[in-house]
Amino acid sequence: GRNFLVIDSRISHWTSMQFQAMHVDFSKTNRALIHQYAEMGNYSDVFVVQRIVFDPAEETVSVFESDLLPEFKLEIIDEFVSRPFEGVRLSRLKLDSVE
Repeated sequence: GRNFLVIDSRISHWTSMQFQAMHVDFSKTNRALIHQYAEMGNYSDVFVVQRIVFDPAEETVSVFESDLLPEFKLEIIDEFVSRPFEGVRLSRLKLDSVE
């Protein structure tokens, strides 16, 4: 089903496919709203899409600064390589941590 919300810095793709989507910047200031809508049953899950950079020398993965959500607890689902040393991370927002 489509009973979920996607938080992403690029929402046009999601909205064009008629998914519920919220821009990363809006989610940073609306944590309580996300929690409220989830409790009301507007969506059963919240997924977060973040751009990542791989550093092979340091063997690290870091999230683009604009996609960081430090006040949210995320459960990483998977990471995908989209071009050399860059990719996308898909995570699930732990709704019990949003208030």
